[in-house]
Amino acid sequence: MNASSIVSLVLSSFAVVVAVWAGRTQLRSVRESVRAAAVSNMYTDFRRLTELRLENWEHSHILEPPANYEHIKRIMRLALSDLDAKGQARHVIKERSVALGIFQLFEQTLYQVRDAHGVDHNREAFLNDVLHYMTTRLFLNPRLLYLWSLDGGSLCEDFEPETIAYFDQHVPRDKMYPDTIGLFGGDDE
Repeated sequence: MNASSIVSLVLSSFAVVVAVWAGRTQLRSVRESVRAAAVSNMYTDFRRLTELRLENWEHSHILEPPANYEHIKRIMRLALSDLDAKGQARHVIKERSVALGIFQLFEQTLYQVRDAHGVDHNREAFLNDVLHYMTTRLFLNPRLLYLWSLDGGSLCEDFEPETIAYFDQHVPRDKMYPDTIGLFGGDDE
């Protein structure tokens, strides 16, 4: 092997190393961009839930944690006490729509976790944290539990079997009681 062949081999090897390094750096950059976009998009979705509370204050009780739920429910009943039967019916329909949007965000997050699995560990971990928040806090809302359940609002019927299975496995309902009455039935106490 002559000197020019050795130089050519060294330069070729160096070019391969640089190409591999550049490819890995670019992949890392793409993954970070995707993770950052996932975080940004999720917080945009949560801000949208906050806006939903403002725009549809009369349905904000379904976004309350269990500790606040009964108190807010009493306030909402007072605020909506002048609704006639048709107004109450419209309210229940809109309540279901708001809940459906919340459950759609949940299913979307499940799909995003599946897409990130084994590919982007940081994004997967972040999205799993979001799912944990949803299943251990948000979905413990008594009215959301009722609207999801088969013996309640049956909104679970609108979702994929994987989504239903995940909900059933991760939402601790042993000490939670669905609100079967909502804002327009029963006592205030």
